[in-house]
Amino acid sequence: MIVKFYSKFFLDKAAKCASPKYYMGEAAGYAPEFEAFKGRNGKFNLYLQPKREGQPADAPSMYLQVVKTNMNFTGLKEYFSDGKPTGYAFGEPLPNETYKGKPNPLYGVRNDGYLFKFAFENLDGAIMPSSFDFIVVDGGRVLISSYAKMLHLGLLDEELERMRKQATPI
Repeated sequence: MIVKFYSKFFLDKAAKCASPKYYMGEAAGYAPEFEAFKGRNGKFNLYLQPKREGQPADAPSMYLQVVKTNMNFTGLKEYFSDGKPTGYAFGEPLPNETYKGKPNPLYGVRNDGYLFKFAFENLDGAIMPSSFDFIVVDGGRVLISSYAKMLHLGLLDEELERMRKQATPI
């Protein structure tokens, strides 16, 4: 497994949005494809969204949406187990060359895989992620569910801690 990028997203508690909004606050590694998603504040921002009505039954129950472009960034597979958040999820970039008629900035990295580790808090009576680690596995799309199981079992804790120490504020 080759990690090419790590970042930590934090809940934007000041945002007045219907959905929780997160901003990339720390990063390590190189992933220029995410530059296309920076908003007016210079940050890469994501909304955490539940699955929409009319989506296929096998679609993940939660997904991340890019604030700037409204692009579906990735579905969060295994976000829930038995109706409860697991604290872990995995996903992958959209494989299509375009998204809603516009070029997909992630098309060139469509074979990467994404891992997520969530930190939950009780915020105003609701349990929700206060932050999450985001790991990009270079070319990891086909094995990403296996890597997610390793993350869930704690087999990647040392690597995750190493990435956290390398990350710098952005």
